Amino acid sequence: MKKKVQILNLLLLSIFITGCGHTHTWEDATCTTPKICIECSEIEGEALGHTTELGKCERCQEFQGKDIFEEIISKVSKTTEKIGNIYKRQNEALTKVTTIEAVYKNMQTTDENIRPLLDDYQVAIDMCGDCAELKDFKDAIQDIVDSYPNFPNTNDYDTVMDYAEGISSTALKIESLGVEAEELSKLY
Repeated sequence: MKKKVQILNLLLLSIFITGCGHTHTWEDATCTTPKICIECSEIEGEALGHTTELGKCERCQEFQGKDIFEEIISKVSKTTEKIGNIYKRQNEALTKVTTIEAVYKNMQTTDENIRPLLDDYQVAIDMCGDCAELKDFKDAIQDIVDSYPNFPNTNDYDTVMDYAEGISSTALKIESLGVEAEELSKLY
């Protein structure tokens, strides 16, 4: 009888030491769940976590950082809309001016209103970070910031017209960026 009790104690001790008394069949850890035994649900370790905060996770292939992404799209869309409204007001005002000095003054006011908005684009560029899915979008924003012409320091006709041409080119890029932001917002 004593031997049976000892064997039973050894058996109980081995079960106690090994946990549930069987060889675990582990399901690998994922981004969101730790390693888990498919038979007894014992957990080992921790979830792996996603490989990025913004963009497609290399492990699970799911897009991460939707809130950051939405903030970027919102910032770019609002900035693009504000700049579009400024250009619209400028174009309406230009139909009423008759001298190059008046055109220059109008463009100077427009430039003063748009310059701070380019900083909003820069914030969006910084928020994009190294996200591969946003690289082309980030490059398009950077192109607008880089190509926005410097306001001329003289109001001679040729200089003002060159500036106006640069503004028109940038306006087309901004309009295209607005369309791209709208398309991107549908993807994620």
